Amino acid sequence: MIRASLIAVALFSLTLHAGAGRADALADLEKTPLVRALQDELKRSLTLHLPGMAKPYFIAYSVQDAEQLSVLGEFGGVVISQRQKSRVLHTDLRVGSYKRDNSNFLGGGGGRSMRLVIDDDYAALRRQIWLATDQAYKGAAEAMEQKKAALADKKPDKEQGDDFARAKAVRRSLPAAAALPEASAAEALVRKLGALLWDDAAVLEGVVELNFSRGTRTLVTSEGSLTSESFGVVELSVAAGAQAKDGMPLGHYMHRVYPLTGKLPAEAALKKALGRMLSELKALRTAPTAPEYAGPVLFEGRAAAQLLRQVLVPHLSGVPGAWGRGQRMPPHSKWAGKKGRRVLPSTFSLVDDPGLKRVGGVPVIGQLNVDDQGVPAQKVVLVKAGKLQSLLTNRTPSKKFPRSNGHARGGGYGGAQPVPTNLVLRAPGKADGALLRLTAGEAKKEGEPHGIVITQLPEPMITGKLSGVAAGGGAMHMAGMLAYKVSASGKRTLVRGLKLERVQVKQLKRIMAAGKRAVVHSRYDGGGFSHRGPRMGLPLSIVTPSLLVEEIELAKEMGSRTRDPLLPRPTQGR
Repeated sequence: MIRASLIAVALFSLTLHAGAGRADALADLEKTPLVRALQDELKRSLTLHLPGMAKPYFIAYSVQDAEQLSVLGEFGGVVISQRQKSRVLHTDLRVGSYKRDNSNFLGGGGGRSMRLVIDDDYAALRRQIWLATDQAYKGAAEAMEQKKAALADKKPDKEQGDDFARAKAVRRSLPAAAALPEASAAEALVRKLGALLWDDAAVLEGVVELNFSRGTRTLVTSEGSLTSESFGVVELSVAAGAQAKDGMPLGHYMHRVYPLTGKLPAEAALKKALGRMLSELKALRTAPTAPEYAGPVLFEGRAAAQLLRQVLVPHLSGVPGAWGRGQRMPPHSKWAGKKGRRVLPSTFSLVDDPGLKRVGGVPVIGQLNVDDQGVPAQKVVLVKAGKLQSLLTNRTPSKKFPRSNGHARGGGYGGAQPVPTNLVLRAPGKADGALLRLTAGEAKKEGEPHGIVITQLPEPMITGKLSGVAAGGGAMHMAGMLAYKVSASGKRTLVRGLKLERVQVKQLKRIMAAGKRAVVHSRYDGGGFSHRGPRMGLPLSIVTPSLLVEEIELAKEMGSRTRDPLLPRPTQGR
């Protein structure tokens, strides 16, 4: 009894300490010049009023502080090494009321993005926030008048409730992300990886890019929300260009994303992975070309996750289409309106879990606590037993999805849109050998002499860094696909010269089988440098097994053919 009491007292003390720590963090946050400027200008801006026009009822300021170290190298030499900081303000100002406001209308006008000073100068920050809010209000007020005129003779929309869903205030401050490493250490790693490209005589072009990004998003709203959340990621891309003996330009790449820990990625593991990539590129140079193909294709490992990212992810939003000047636009998602209907095989489930940290010991990067509209991020069961249960939502409600589930990210002119965080597809699976034999067997039924296995899809954002000089200036945008033909016995043969025709989301309903082992594929889309400095990207991790899709079309790549360089590559050693 005494022991239990002591444990209870200890737990109570820890709870008080943790609560005090959160309270202290929030108190410290409110004292910063940035938050003081945001809150002071927000209070004043709620009184904005143009004669005869609607007043603001909601204002949200989201500030992205970003810092990035970027190192670009070619063949062991550093081309660019830069470290930059930026601070960008996204303003979401709404006039009218929760029921009817200026949003959900093409050209809604209440969103603005502006670069802020990175110095914590209260006066300078306050002046910029004032100007941004003034522009946002004028745009929102004008858009509200246009929306009223456009909808004056329209019947009430049964699918649309209020224009903006209410949300409880959230106050939360989370620890900062790990620090960026020293530039010299990152440059040394880029040189070592680039040297491996130089050592391979078949490689005509080679690029290594290493990016370290960290940032903090601070959110202040007129509803009383105050949140601060940090994020850090490491992204490595290696692209190499070569040429087949028949003159076909070839490209291959390696891409890795890790959570930022303050340390460099393990050099030995990267060299081993790069060695495999170069071996595959060498094999591509002598691999046979393949004819066009129509039949079942096995997307194995990483390729399955890439397929889901390209085909499925754009259709996970439950936001209704916006009103145009004449009619409501259709929703972007092909899954909209299919709640309760089968969208995947009946044994499949799909979940988005922003609280997930690791899968099978592998870290995921899509963690989210509070979204960019001040709503706590929630785990969402999207598909259960093949049937659509829900979609990802922001605070733009619809009849079928009336509340936000905390997945709104982004801002500025487009507003915060619902996007996935850690997307997990689960299904009963077959062993690798059985899956290969099934692929070949089903292909034979379609009249194809062999099946096709794809282990990697093209990534134009990576291979696009190659100049195409090796191919006489030809585009490298299709480079990077790894495809194999597979026989009835399960034997694989590498082929080249194929490109994937467009795959529609409805084709995922006809997935024939899945593998047993799941892979984790992470991307950091939208990050990098812009005219405003470093941008915070949208982290996404996809966890999926291999997927055998019933009907896929592969066409022959009709790219240009060129002769090898006239002179041999310089032979000087490094």
